[in-house]
Amino acid sequence: MKLPSLILLVFLSLFYAPSVTASISIEISNLEPVNDYYSLDAVISGAATDSSYFVQAVFKKENSSNYSGFTWSEKGEWLKYDGSPEKEYIKDNFPLLVSGQVRKLLVKPDPDKGNGNFTLRLRRYTGGSPSHTGDPSNELTLAVQNQIDEPTNTPTPTSTPSPTRSPTPTPTPTPTSTSIPIPTKTPTPTSTSSKTPTPTSTITNSDRPTITQGTDDETATNSALIDPDILGETTTSSTQILTATPEIKGKSSGSGLNRIFIILGLSLAIPAAALYFFSDKVKIS
Repeated sequence: MKLPSLILLVFLSLFYAPSVTASISIEISNLEPVNDYYSLDAVISGAATDSSYFVQAVFKKENSSNYSGFTWSEKGEWLKYDGSPEKEYIKDNFPLLVSGQVRKLLVKPDPDKGNGNFTLRLRRYTGGSPSHTGDPSNELTLAVQNQIDEPTNTPTPTSTPSPTRSPTPTPTPTPTSTSIPIPTKTPTPTSTSSKTPTPTSTITNSDRPTITQGTDDETATNSALIDPDILGETTTSSTQILTATPEIKGKSSGSGLNRIFIILGLSLAIPAAALYFFSDKVKIS
């Protein structure tokens, strides 16, 4: 009875035991650096259709037995490695992988561990217990250089500042030229010095007797022709020129001289005219 039962147990283990231990696996690939973190592709294979598992990144530095690292959570923040997470914490924060679907995950090593060579794996969780299930994923190796001191969130793209619009300069008004009237220069009256006229008297003996009376400033000329027959001279004509200076007001000496010359002229002209008149009558008779 014991031998047939043992044979049956061995037969069943050949078909079911290997399939249970090797049916589910996680494959990671395409590890690429992005700033201070890394991106990778993860996929679960061997699980039932539409089955899902939670995963957490596990980094281990070369020559060290400690695990560390950060995983980008479903809430959009970095989760530090937790060796014994609570069930609710796993369900609320760990990224979820669905069987047969490739998902992009973000991970990074702990900056406190410094630079060096690290290995990376993913652990899977069902969410029913704080322990991870089965074997982790395949292992990837990476070299960390220039690690920052503290973990930072995924960089948010910096918005490009809008260029500040330069103020348009206000044109300076050009001053209009105003013509300034040039004052007309008023001529300054010049004082004219009054000269006292000096009378001159000239008697010239010629064919025609001439009497000239005048001043330096103004001259008046009166002429009278006397028949030579009346005067008894042999000349054919006789001319008497009288030059008198106009009376200048305010000058008593000049006014007296003018009167004298006028009277003298009249005394000569009247007799001459009378002689001429009587001589014509004598000739007619």
